[in-house]
Amino acid sequence: MERFKVIGYACPLGRYPSPITPIIEDDKGKYNAVYLNYDKENNLDLVTEPVRPNSKFSRLSDLPEDQKNKFEQLQFDYRRQRLFAISDEDIKCYDAKEEASFFTELLEDKKFFRDEPFVRISLAKGTQDSSLLYYELDSCKRYLKKNNRELLPFLEKEDAKFGENYPEFQLLEKNRNHSGVQLLDKNRERMRIRIYISIDRERGKLIYA
Repeated sequence: MERFKVIGYACPLGRYPSPITPIIEDDKGKYNAVYLNYDKENNLDLVTEPVRPNSKFSRLSDLPEDQKNKFEQLQFDYRRQRLFAISDEDIKCYDAKEEASFFTELLEDKKFFRDEPFVRISLAKGTQDSSLLYYELDSCKRYLKKNNRELLPFLEKEDAKFGENYPEFQLLEKNRNHSGVQLLDKNRERMRIRIYISIDRERGKLIYA
């Protein structure tokens, strides 16, 4: 596909942090949203959707000069990369095939949106790392018990889905003790190795969704 000019981007969630969708202008002057999906052979497939004339999105031409320069310095290529916004002024791009690594790097910063545990859970799902997802579910549970108990029922649904996909992790719950965070960490490391082996064998069939 010919590479067209990126003229802006849209934030589908309406708040940050969030994946953002690039908007391009084609050779007929029409605006299109661009998405990178995977086909049945696990190859990247570029999909475009027309943007309605009255649609609201962030136009690069309307951004402050320094913000526009930062975006241009990304050298973003929508044919193989995706965009992620930490905030409206902090936008990053990454290779679509390296999405799991990109999300993992974000989550390595324990201060990254620690007051938005469901955001961290959402990113952990994208890492395809069941051990990391378990950790974020556990962290979210502790956070909600302390700060927002009314949201615990929503987390219980996530826990149930996770348990169905990875029954091995129920062993970690059984091995908890009152003083033993260290015990949990040791078991998590053992389980991380086992899950990695399973994912390698199945080529991603065990991805939690």
